[in-house]
Amino acid sequence: MIYDVEKAVIDYFKTRMDDLVGKGGVTIGVYRRKFPDSAAAVGVTVYCELREAHDDVPELEPCAIRITTRHPATKEAFELIKNADGLLDKVVHLNMNDDVELCVSNRNAGPDRLPVEDDLSYFSALYNITFRSREND
Repeated sequence: MIYDVEKAVIDYFKTRMDDLVGKGGVTIGVYRRKFPDSAAAVGVTVYCELREAHDDVPELEPCAIRITTRHPATKEAFELIKNADGLLDKVVHLNMNDDVELCVSNRNAGPDRLPVEDDLSYFSALYNITFRSREND
């Protein structure tokens, strides 16, 4: 079974938006790989880092997921990455969406502030994650 781990994490963040943002009723963009040119100043990206494949992972293949947050205010960008960390670090057996279960997830590195050349603050964290298919659940 091959499945899209970036989509699974994006779906999970979208269903847990209040936990991700930390403020009830506020919605931000959650994007695949990078912030689009048309994206709002506040948002999150999900990027799957693998040895050979890019976004498709065979069952129970360990992979790395890089989460990047941005916000005009440094403190708020850091709060976003901390909230994402609360949703991903030291998590076991969690249904991300209808197709994918997260078996185990641990932060590998970060959160680190990224050097950028625009007026926004960026933070990034890297997670080691193992997934499995939910098709037989």
